[in-house]
Amino acid sequence: MALGGSLVGLAFWPLRERMRLVRWGLVIILVGLQLVMKAPVWALIGRIDLTGASSSYQRYMLVDQTIRHFSDWWLLGYEYYNLWGWEMWDTCNQFVDIALKGGLLTLACYITVLSRSFGAIGTARKQISGNRSQEWLLWCLGSAVFATVMAQFGINYMAQLMLGFFPLLACISVATFEVRQASARIVEAANEVEFAYASDIADIDQPRTEAKTGTLQGFLLS
Repeated sequence: MALGGSLVGLAFWPLRERMRLVRWGLVIILVGLQLVMKAPVWALIGRIDLTGASSSYQRYMLVDQTIRHFSDWWLLGYEYYNLWGWEMWDTCNQFVDIALKGGLLTLACYITVLSRSFGAIGTARKQISGNRSQEWLLWCLGSAVFATVMAQFGINYMAQLMLGFFPLLACISVATFEVRQASARIVEAANEVEFAYASDIADIDQPRTEAKTGTLQGFLLS
């Protein structure tokens, strides 16, 4: 799923200017499926079988039971989720794992980190629009985040995997920060050029004004 997610993310490169439509289209599709499906839309997880022996039904039930037992974990998490059903002790979903171990606020913070990463990449890419090599670099970082999200729907990240996830967030922070700094330097340089140009125009006009004033004073004195 991580490999597929990265390839899908890279394949959307030609649609980079229309990602808002893509996101809203995805939301509309999910809402439409929720309205027409007999089961909840997250039941689609149970239909994903990549190897012929995937435990996709258990992953669906894990999400389903977490939603159904919202009152148990929303404040500070929950310890006895293994009692919810068969194999519920295996929290093979990063979002479920974070929710059960930290509560709703922890889950919201984690989703915010992912959302802000996507948002920062999108904003930075627009600021350097036209520089295809830099745009492609940022797009690859965004595809890596998308691959991470895809993988985390099927597995919870242990410490070893987090050691790979944190450097990705650091790379995104540095890359987008450098783009903002470069944009700020360009704007500052443009303002300096505009100020210098305005000063030069003022210096050129000043002798003409003084000459006109001197002529007027001579006329009045005469």
